Amino acid sequence: MSREMIVGREYIVGAQQHDYDELLEHAMGADPQQPPPQHPHPHQHHQPPPPYGYQGPPYPGPPPPGWQSPHPRATSPAYERDGRGPRLVTDPPRHSRQFPVGFTKATIGAGLVEDIEVKPQVHFRGERLAIAPSIARFFNVVDIKVGKDSQLAAAGEMPAESFSALAVGVRLELDTAQPGIVIIIKVRNTDAAAHDFQAVLYGTVFE
Repeated sequence: MSREMIVGREYIVGAQQHDYDELLEHAMGADPQQPPPQHPHPHQHHQPPPPYGYQGPPYPGPPPPGWQSPHPRATSPAYERDGRGPRLVTDPPRHSRQFPVGFTKATIGAGLVEDIEVKPQVHFRGERLAIAPSIARFFNVVDIKVGKDSQLAAAGEMPAESFSALAVGVRLELDTAQPGIVIIIKVRNTDAAAHDFQAVLYGTVFE
C-alpha cells in the first residue's frame, strides 16, 4: 500500500556528490558558503545545466563537467526539488510479493454455516485456497466473497475437498481486496459432530 515519506532538497545525505563535498568542507574547517570554481564546457558557455530530475528531451550538447545524474528515487516528480524544503509525499506501491492469509474458526457445530473473515492491510489478490486435508471432508464451501461481491460463477455449495491443500490444478483469480476490505469464506459443517475449520488463501500482495 502507499506510504507517506519526508522528502525535500536531498533524498538522502550523500546521494549527490556535492553532499559529500559539503560534509568534507565542514570537517576540514573550510567555508561552506564558498562555492567551488566553475569551469563551463567550451561548447556550453550559454547553456545552463539541466534542472534536477529533468526527464525531457536531451539538452543540446554534452552536459557540463561535474554535473551529477539525479538520484534514481528523485526522478519521480514527487521527489523533485523545488525549494519548498522537507515535506510529506505519497510513495505509491512499487513491487509485488506472494503472501498467505489464514482463515480459522473454532468449533463449527454440526450442520451450521459460518462466515470466516479476514481483513488484509495491503492490496491482496487471492489465487489459491488450501483447506487442511484433515478436515476438508467435513465441510462444504458455500461462498467466497471479496467485500460484498461473490467470487463464484454460479450459486451452489462445493465440497471443501476440491480445495484441499493436496489438490492440484486449483487456481483462482479473485478480485483485488483493497486495504481494509473483508475477504469472507462461508463454509458449512456437513458432519454430525463439531469441527474446527482451518485454511490458507495464498495470493499476490502489491506494496
